[in-house]
Amino acid sequence: MEIERFLSTTGPAFRIKVDGQTYSYLDYCPHKGRVITSEGFLIVDGRIRCPFHGAEFDIKSGELKVLPVSKTPCPPNCRLIPAV
Repeated sequence: MEIERFLSTTGPAFRIKVDGQTYSYLDYCPHKGRVITSEGFLIVDGRIRCPFHGAEFDIKSGELKVLPVSKTPCPPNCRLIPAV
């Protein structure tokens, strides 16, 4: 899977194609606001893994699937935000 970065109307974003469908999200991890596609990010089993604390989000839904390894919890409704 290949990530394409772009500037959306709401800020830096990325898009990725999975099973013929394209998904676009703002390019930050909702856990601490860092760029989720920074060096070291991974795509694993349909999820994108943040390189900073290991939070994993479902590419198709944006839902948090694996909690970050951090003393700071994710905010309520922690999920990737669709890019417009």
